[in-house]
Amino acid sequence: MHNVKRVPVSVQSAEVLEQRRAEEARKLDTYKQIEDTYLEHRRNGDHSTEALESTTSILSCNPEYYSAWNYRRTILLYMFEQGDTNLKRRLLEGDLLMLQQSMKSHPKVYWLWNHRRWCLCLLPSSDVQDKGEKWRQELRLVNMMLEMDPRNFMGWNYRRWVIEELAKAQTNQENVPPFPSSLSSDLDDKTRAIHLELARHELKYTLTKIEQNFSNFSAWHNRSKLLPRIWDGEKLDAAARSQQRQAEFELLQQAMYTDPGDQSIWIYHRWLVSLDPNLETLKEQIQVIHELAEMEPESKWCMQSLAHYKQQLLSFHQNGITQSEAQKLENQVRGHLTQLEEIDSLRRHRYRDLLNNPPSSPSRH
Repeated sequence: MHNVKRVPVSVQSAEVLEQRRAEEARKLDTYKQIEDTYLEHRRNGDHSTEALESTTSILSCNPEYYSAWNYRRTILLYMFEQGDTNLKRRLLEGDLLMLQQSMKSHPKVYWLWNHRRWCLCLLPSSDVQDKGEKWRQELRLVNMMLEMDPRNFMGWNYRRWVIEELAKAQTNQENVPPFPSSLSSDLDDKTRAIHLELARHELKYTLTKIEQNFSNFSAWHNRSKLLPRIWDGEKLDAAARSQQRQAEFELLQQAMYTDPGDQSIWIYHRWLVSLDPNLETLKEQIQVIHELAEMEPESKWCMQSLAHYKQQLLSFHQNGITQSEAQKLENQVRGHLTQLEEIDSLRRHRYRDLLNNPPSSPSRH
């Protein structure tokens, strides 16, 4: 701008730094005053409204102050004993609202999710409220949180708990194993149908998140928790399970070709193979990975998987391959490990150890 005195950049930077330090000092003083008030209430064993407000103040500044959450729960339990159900509901609903606001800013703070679980477990149901509605409302909140961050593992863990509680509320039966393990037990037809519907809904949700971004470890992990239980609940025979696994391999193949460097895909692939590492499956998946490795010769996950699955061929299927095939596989495994020493040098000593001490294979008959 014309007719405006230019200030040297170094002077500007010094002024900005000084202002920033002054602001940080002011914030620190404010925080110390809030903490001192909270600590005084706690030392005095105070269970008053003022003590509760002191925990609100300190936790608004620092939601990871876990001892403040513990003290807050102690105060709330004391207040519950002094009041009626309406007071209890009002206090808990207030905390749930506070938590919802805080979780938007701090979605990965464990103590927020932990306190929310505590509140919901103690929250009395309304006389007119469906027993499952509380959990359906909570599921909508989790949906919102996972829209903000689809890979928030705390959100996914919390989601599994909410679904478990929803399944419990919808069936309202005792001696039923937790969902989704319940689908592998002897359930009556009505309960089985309810739990299957929930499991299929959650499986569909995982697919939605995976299709948005293949690199979502929590979605793949949740899928591994659900699929075997759904197959048990549907009472699928071996042939039907094999068909379902093949569909999963096709989904994985899309993911592997899209992002061959993503670890979560390969971990899920290894889990899927482990369900039934038969000769045909191992040979088929080795071929798929070989084709990918030709396009991605520097992919450590391709090399690791090829070495792992070929070693499994040697270990599990000695009678299904010839002596010459076995020797060829052993040489290939050594070749993959040698290549891994170069392309994944940070772990070269691990690969060298595997080269020097290969897993023993059962003797051929």
